[in-house]
Amino acid sequence: MLTVKIYLPIKKHKKIAENVIVSLTSYPARLNKIHLVIRSLLHQKIRAETIILYLGIDSKESDLPNKLLKLKKYGFVIKMNYPDIKPHKKYFFAMQEYPQKDVITVDDDLIYDENLIKDLTECQKNYPGCVCARRVNLITKNNLSQVNKYKDWKWEYTKIIEPSYSLLATGCGGILYPAGILPSETFNIENVKKYCLNTDDIWLKFMELKNGIKVVFTNSKTIHPLTIRHTQESSLMQSNTKNENINDVNIKLMEDFTGLKLSDYV
Repeated sequence: MLTVKIYLPIKKHKKIAENVIVSLTSYPARLNKIHLVIRSLLHQKIRAETIILYLGIDSKESDLPNKLLKLKKYGFVIKMNYPDIKPHKKYFFAMQEYPQKDVITVDDDLIYDENLIKDLTECQKNYPGCVCARRVNLITKNNLSQVNKYKDWKWEYTKIIEPSYSLLATGCGGILYPAGILPSETFNIENVKKYCLNTDDIWLKFMELKNGIKVVFTNSKTIHPLTIRHTQESSLMQSNTKNENINDVNIKLMEDFTGLKLSDYV
């Protein structure tokens, strides 16, 4: 967990990743520190065309601190009053509003190193039909060919560096989705709410499988970014993977809903 003081000067750039945007979401309890995340996204060797923060109806203009607002002059955009579909806001609206753009999704509680966009865009050039991720988990199954519980998958797996159906792209590391790669069903908001409201990684994995899309690990040196202090008390990861095993519940729901079995792809 990050405890040191962060100095992230915003670099003057000669190189911009054309047709690439970064999209993220947040909520009021984290807005006071999210400027650190945005600064890390502006402190890149290669910068995206735009960085967009999508906020739901739970956020107000008065929740936005000046240290965040002053970053708008650097190509950072804040969009508000979106339906509260929790972590899905990080990709759901950007992909529909900018259908010709590659979308990089990131989390709102992490400091990203300066190679994030460089690593993801280089990976996308090498594997243009794949989802590129700097952090992946390997889906595993038991001797009965049944998929193991999520907590028993191989987390932060680094041994497969070719595109694979058996890899799950996890949002915290940063993920690049090529423009238009996901099926239209991805944006059915009622089904998002019904089957996977708190587990966007699981929802997106099944949408990828519907379109025959593989995930590729970027083989980056940095897998898990630095976590901003005091941002984890209410994080979804606590309930999704540890306390309530929501990931496992939603995997079963998605298998029933889509007719796809994860075990067939492992």
